[in-house]
Amino acid sequence: MGHLTRTASKPKNLADGKTAGWSPTTADELKEVQTYGKENAEWFKKDAVVKQQIAVIIPDSLLIRLPSKTTAKEYYDTLKALFKKRSLVVSVELWWQLGEMKAPQSPSTTSSLSYH
Repeated sequence: MGHLTRTASKPKNLADGKTAGWSPTTADELKEVQTYGKENAEWFKKDAVVKQQIAVIIPDSLLIRLPSKTTAKEYYDTLKALFKKRSLVVSVELWWQLGEMKAPQSPSTTSSLSYH
């Protein structure tokens, strides 16, 4: 679940933002650079598992909307947005259908529907 809520965030690369020739100079930096590779590989492995779990349970019609997404969080956010839009469309459609419905013309229904 952490990959969807971002509580399991991708490890930060210490070299990001540094010049191309940068190398660690302290023992702490060296340790962080060495553990980054392992942590990053583990994070991608877990993220791939979550993406696969999502792909297995959704229909192909939704899966085809996800190929450009790279993380499980992006999968989740995309699907959430699609369902949010769909629920609005369904609501509008149902209101339209309700407005189109007509009550039978009988004395009991017309008297109960009159607005005096």
